[in-house]
Amino acid sequence: SSHYCCCGSNRTHTHCNDGGKSFAQCMGYNIKNGRPILENCGNYTVYAQMDSELGNSIFLPQRFKLDLLHDYAPNATFILNVRPAEEWVKSVSNWFGLGGRFLNLFKIDPKKVARYEVLKEIFNNHTQFIRDFVQVHPSHSLVEVDISHSSAGTILADSFGLIESCWGRHNENKKRKST
Repeated sequence: SSHYCCCGSNRTHTHCNDGGKSFAQCMGYNIKNGRPILENCGNYTVYAQMDSELGNSIFLPQRFKLDLLHDYAPNATFILNVRPAEEWVKSVSNWFGLGGRFLNLFKIDPKKVARYEVLKEIFNNHTQFIRDFVQVHPSHSLVEVDISHSSAGTILADSFGLIESCWGRHNENKKRKST
């Protein structure tokens, strides 16, 4: 599996190393050149975090190029990470301007809207979009897991026949108290 970086990089977030690039860069190149979306993007069983943040923009192939991903892997299993929308809004609002990038992507002027409510709507719409896509394309399986729940690792392990200790939460706010 690979998370965010591909093609020779072993990093799991921005600024891929070892001459590698992100999945988004590889997919963007392929789309621009009329090639299959994941061609030469690594030979992985799991492709995770395909999006990319570039300046004030964000590229979300798992939303806006889902048809091309379906064409490339029509029997893929999708993992839909969910959590309470309020937690997602808080997360993207505190991650280096990511909330603003979402507003830019959807061409929403943050001065003219209730930012919190719009971001919540973006999250909820995306979640429903993926559910609807899988329903229309039954060749795909959908594993939906609430990443804020303590049983997330168990759900993922049971879904893929692995052991629970393979799954962890690496970006957890250690200052936040568990509920």
